[in-house]
Amino acid sequence: MVKPLPRVNLTQEEKRALNRIINKRTSPQGLVTRARIVLLADQMKSTDEIMSILSVSRTTVVKWRRNFLENRLGGLKDEPRTGRKPVYNQEVVAEIITKTLESPEHGPIDQQGKWPNNLE
Repeated sequence: MVKPLPRVNLTQEEKRALNRIINKRTSPQGLVTRARIVLLADQMKSTDEIMSILSVSRTTVVKWRRNFLENRLGGLKDEPRTGRKPVYNQEVVAEIITKTLESPEHGPIDQQGKWPNNLE
């Protein structure tokens, strides 16, 4: 037996906000797709219909419908991503910056105070 889809029941303000997202030229396309999913869900379109109209996966439709129902408009934002771990910790970065700003006590600087072309 197929589970009935949960009703989205958008308020007029939510509809206006979603349409602003869609019509704003600088909106990220992922956010635009999420807004369209919610608007179509409000029109009682099935998951399969939304998938077909927007050319997205079932997982995408289900995820963003659920996120919207749980958090309303705030549920359409991207979750923070971890990204690549830093190569150096903050202490090492601070030490490197400090050393680059100090005058060298000794080093490969010639008599005229210039760095040589060849640092070997």
